[in-house]
Amino acid sequence: MIRVLFIDDEDALLHMCKTYLERSNDLKVDTAKSVKDADDLMGASRYDAIVSDYQMPWRTGLEMLKRLRMKKDKIPFILFTGKGNEDVVIDALNSGADYYLMKGGDPKAKFAELEHAIRDAVHSRRWEAALRLKNMAFEESSTGTVVTDPQFNISECNESFLRMVGITTKTDAVGAPMSNFFQTVDVLDVIATSMSILGRWEGEFTAKKKNGSSFIAYSLVSALHGGSDKPQGYLFSLTDASKRKPSEAQEAPRPNDQFRQIAECCGDWLALVDSSGSITYSSPSSLTLSGYTPEELKDTIMDQYVHPDDVDMVTDKLKQLFEKGESVPFEYRFHTKDDRYIVLETKASVLDEGEDRPLKILFQSRDMSHRAPVEPAIVEAAPVVPDASAEVPGVTAEEVEETNGDVFVPLPASGEVDSLGLESASLGPEYKVERKDDLERLEVLQGLILAELKKGGEESSVQNLHQMDDIVAKMLAHARYAQEYAEIGKEPAWASVHDICAEALSDLDMGIVRVQVLTKRLDIRADPLLKKVFRSLFDFTVKNDPKAHKAWVMYEQEGSAVKIVYEDSGVGVPDEEKPMLFREGDDKHHGLALSKEILKATGIDIVENGVPGKGVRFEMTVPQDQFRLK
Repeated sequence: MIRVLFIDDEDALLHMCKTYLERSNDLKVDTAKSVKDADDLMGASRYDAIVSDYQMPWRTGLEMLKRLRMKKDKIPFILFTGKGNEDVVIDALNSGADYYLMKGGDPKAKFAELEHAIRDAVHSRRWEAALRLKNMAFEESSTGTVVTDPQFNISECNESFLRMVGITTKTDAVGAPMSNFFQTVDVLDVIATSMSILGRWEGEFTAKKKNGSSFIAYSLVSALHGGSDKPQGYLFSLTDASKRKPSEAQEAPRPNDQFRQIAECCGDWLALVDSSGSITYSSPSSLTLSGYTPEELKDTIMDQYVHPDDVDMVTDKLKQLFEKGESVPFEYRFHTKDDRYIVLETKASVLDEGEDRPLKILFQSRDMSHRAPVEPAIVEAAPVVPDASAEVPGVTAEEVEETNGDVFVPLPASGEVDSLGLESASLGPEYKVERKDDLERLEVLQGLILAELKKGGEESSVQNLHQMDDIVAKMLAHARYAQEYAEIGKEPAWASVHDICAEALSDLDMGIVRVQVLTKRLDIRADPLLKKVFRSLFDFTVKNDPKAHKAWVMYEQEGSAVKIVYEDSGVGVPDEEKPMLFREGDDKHHGLALSKEILKATGIDIVENGVPGKGVRFEMTVPQDQFRLK
């Protein structure tokens, strides 16, 4: 509600103004016929704005304005008068009037202008008052408060922070890096990492004063977005933790008793990590797993044990944890006390210990080195994928950086051959090809038909030739299918999914479709014809979905298995057509039928689970013993 005091010696104008302004439910108008009457009303009530005539008996509206401003009263004041003397206008504005409006003209337009002036003046004054209070709270807070830019350079700070670090003037702090006040600059890296994952950081660090001495500071850091997706700066709130009561200083957060009992009996290694990346608790199984005792791990930074090539991946997994609020399984290499790396399969989850303590991350890990030996070095990929890769759901930043957009360089596939003792599947008689010569004759026949079609001729003859071409094309498709099928069942070999996809794409025209392969860490043990599987999937998008402009291959861990996923951005497959995708003898999808048999030879299943209208989603489930992560 905005309360207005309207002063004028004309009764008709007072009545008309009050009637018009109070049509708005949030305006309440009291009237006075003189400055003296107005003083009486102001003594009994509070007003948000004053509208006054200039020329009135005993005292003018301008005199009232000057008297209010001499008393430091900043109430919005609008001079609404028929007197248009230029000297009066200048005197009014110089004396602190918010608006000077002339009477006369269209009453409706004039009162609308007056209402706008009242609202604008009141809102401006309220905003100024709120800003003064905010600045007062910032400057007079007993907590050291610092505002930095996105690069952690100080933009603003209060007196409490200056006293805390021993600086006398603000100019010595503004513009300086926040790291100047940390005993070790690594703390800022930890804070930056936490901000990218959690959006905040809370913890203690050793702060440095201007004279070189140090003290323990407790800080809460939050991001300043200002309506933007990216942080426009950061807000640090700091207190001197060394001045806490002894009982507070000695109190250390620890897991509750029930958690400790479970952790000490658990075969997996359980560790709690705070927002600074520091290990606050380790279960006893760390000794068996890594050679480190819980005491040796406590208060150390988790990242120092993670293989440098895996740090970004772990960071991305933790981002997913806080974005989705669910457990995120992943594997990474952990540096042991005897200077070697082991592969840990880890599930991370958020642990709330209650009692107003900050959230921690619980790592539950087990050694999986026996399952998948880690390569000593990982082959580096070609140039990074364009920014459009951010549109791909469920893909980590590390895997995106391992892709090379739509330009693929075939890499040599390597890996040992290990027989699974599988026998070749047999075909029905309709797919038998007696000799290779038969296939060649069909190809020659198709060539002759196409040559005749180019010559043209009577409509009936051309129609017959088209029918003959269709028949021969179907015979060729079946013959090639049979020939390829006969090759299934050879000894499986380890192959990089990334490399196989690159080879499949190297001799395939994808048109406008950009393909991203996000599987560099994944090897699978499969039939040597695996390349044909991915070629069929890529070919399916090109031939069956003209609206698709991008596609991607990625993988997801599902329990003990791995699911390789191929998706595109097209319209997908209607539900009624899905049962026919892998049917033998289907001319349109014979490549998919062959793919299903190739994968089945090594126990891999393939299904299409896409949502019609949103693109295809082929899922290939690889059993536990048939894959490894580098």
